[in-house]
Amino acid sequence: MVAASFLLLIATCCFFLVTHARRQAGQAAARCVPKERDALLDFKHGINDTGHPLASWQRRHDCCSWEGVSCSHRTGNVLKLDLSAVTEDYPYSALGGQLSSSLLHLEHLECLDLGWFNQTGPNNNNVEFMGSMKNLRQLHLSGSLFSGSIPPQLANLSKLEYLDLSWTSFSGRVPPELGNISTLQHLDLGNMQDTYSLDISWLTHLHKLAYLDISSVNLTMVASDWPHVLNTLPSLEVLNLGNCALPSTNQTLRHLNLTMIVQLDLSFNYLYRPLESCWFWNITTVESLLLSQTYLYGSFPSTLARLTSLVWLDFSGNASAATMLVDLKDLCALEHLNLDGSLAQGNIKYLVEKLPHATTTHKVNGVGNCSTLYLIDISNNNLTGHIPSSVANISPILTYLDLSGNNLTGVIPQEMGNSTLGYLDLHSNRLSGQIHVIPRNLNFLDISSNFLSGPLPSHFGAPNLQDLILSTNLITGRVPQSICELHNLAFLDLANNFLEGAFPQCFGMPGLVFLQLSNNSLSDIFPSFLQRCSNLAFLDLSWNKFYGTLPLWIGEMMNMQFLLLSHNLFCGHIPIKITNLRQLRHLNLASNNISGAIPWSLSNLKWKSLDLSRNNLYGQIPPSLSDLTYLCDMDLSYNNLTGRIPPGRQLDTLYTENPSMYDGNHGLCGPPLQRNCSSCGNSGEKGNQTTSERDSETIFFYFGLGSGFTVGLWVAFCTLLFKKTWRIRYYRLFDRAYDSVFVFVVVTWLRLARQATCLVDAATGLVQRSANN
Repeated sequence: MVAASFLLLIATCCFFLVTHARRQAGQAAARCVPKERDALLDFKHGINDTGHPLASWQRRHDCCSWEGVSCSHRTGNVLKLDLSAVTEDYPYSALGGQLSSSLLHLEHLECLDLGWFNQTGPNNNNVEFMGSMKNLRQLHLSGSLFSGSIPPQLANLSKLEYLDLSWTSFSGRVPPELGNISTLQHLDLGNMQDTYSLDISWLTHLHKLAYLDISSVNLTMVASDWPHVLNTLPSLEVLNLGNCALPSTNQTLRHLNLTMIVQLDLSFNYLYRPLESCWFWNITTVESLLLSQTYLYGSFPSTLARLTSLVWLDFSGNASAATMLVDLKDLCALEHLNLDGSLAQGNIKYLVEKLPHATTTHKVNGVGNCSTLYLIDISNNNLTGHIPSSVANISPILTYLDLSGNNLTGVIPQEMGNSTLGYLDLHSNRLSGQIHVIPRNLNFLDISSNFLSGPLPSHFGAPNLQDLILSTNLITGRVPQSICELHNLAFLDLANNFLEGAFPQCFGMPGLVFLQLSNNSLSDIFPSFLQRCSNLAFLDLSWNKFYGTLPLWIGEMMNMQFLLLSHNLFCGHIPIKITNLRQLRHLNLASNNISGAIPWSLSNLKWKSLDLSRNNLYGQIPPSLSDLTYLCDMDLSYNNLTGRIPPGRQLDTLYTENPSMYDGNHGLCGPPLQRNCSSCGNSGEKGNQTTSERDSETIFFYFGLGSGFTVGLWVAFCTLLFKKTWRIRYYRLFDRAYDSVFVFVVVTWLRLARQATCLVDAATGLVQRSANN
């Protein structure tokens, strides 16, 4: 017995040793086949190896160790060529060039991936040879720049199981010959350029097809029985027909074979039929149902409540023509619900009650707690009523809630402050009351265009907030200092309120990109903390009471694109350093007290709009402004500008669109104005000459006046000094004049004092008589 066991142990050990030896020998022998190595090198010769992702492709190395090449461990034949994986570590080095038919020498190749290949050269459709790669099972060409029509030769690939041509530059008709590849399981023709199909009956031959994406393929001319064609593909799990211009048709199917579909996309097709008539409501396996902009209308069918596997429901953008009366509480797998712009009306309270809740009692057997809902978008649906406090407790993981564009009234429930929301949009409703506590996890908050009143909260309590939009409300008071605690804030909009006082000096907002404070009553000098906001691209302080000069450091805000400071009390000159802002495209300084000349270097920027109207600017218009070809709007009206208007086609076009752009500048002349420069002193030169002549005349007048006064004074003084008799007579005359004036003043003063005393006595008597009566 012991001997038998010993022999069995020895035999087992020998078996493993032999197996290991064969494996080692096989691996040692499984080196690159020379013919296939040469074919790969020939292929590389036509490739633009920018960034050198194919640096490992060297003759001295075994080709089975090259990047993107996989070989058989037994024979050494190349089985897989994946060039999309090669460039994953080289994001700026996508492969391109001219494909070589030398790949045909890879006779055992089963998988070819040329995703995002940039085909160049005289023949951008050099892919027909791929139809001769008989052993190919997977062909990935997604994102590649192959032009022309889809090669019908691909139908010769009798073993092909996976074909991906999505996002390529192929155009024209989809070849029906693809229906001959009966082994296909995955077919992706989505999002190609200008592709169409006149008939999809060829799909009926692909019985093994599990994945079909023909989104953006024009199917306008397809027969109206297209649902019946698809119903012949019982293995389908994913069906994407988005943006195919599918014809509206009777959607009824007597017998549904599509019982395995997990993902169905019919979005962006004008189906325009009653919701209840659609065939897909009976697919109980569906997890993702995309019906946005299909213009289906009417009531949702009761069968929707039976889609208990549904995770994603998108029924947005359907012209507010549907009604939701179905109880969805049993859809405990639902994570994403988007009904934006699709419901005709309803009360938000009843709609929220129909949704699955974390505490729902309508649970399906075998399904856990209904706590998976993380996104709800029911915006733009004409919903009425107060926001129910329960909306914040629908799910403990609810992070996205959009109720904007409805007719909601009342106050914002304080229970929302305890929610897990990260995105909350309530704009364009009729909400009132004061903002109290906001959810701590928020990073986006929009309550604009409502009727909120009172001051801003003294403590925001959302340290991760990035976007805060409270514009167009009735908010009063000062902006609290606590707003400076929002260190991650990038977008702040407080416009169109009744805020007053100075804006806090928030030196802890380095990431601020957008600041909108217009149409309030804020007053202060130009906010100095903005000097540290190096990322600021949009600044609007218009229609406030800001004052003082514009700081010189404004020229250091290098990312600024919009600078809107109109209707304030700013004064001083336009800082010359503002021309350092190479990204600046829109500047509005209208209705301030800006003075000085227009900096000639303003023309160095690529302006789109420039408004300097209603200030105290003087001097000439810089001639180089006529070279601004990107300029779409300019207003220089109501200043003190002088001289000839610079000629130029761009300025002439702007004047045609806005004939008042030069109004209020009486010193301007020349086309397109009717004021001739010759009548104004030949434009700028004669205008300046006239001004100089007037200045010379004024100086000469005052010089003559001063000289005459000095000469006359000295003549009178010298006469009195040397003529004693005249001097005595002058002093006697002066004494008599002084005595007369003194007597006149004293007598007049006593007479006025006596009259005043009489008036006071009369008034006192009148008061006493009135009191006695």
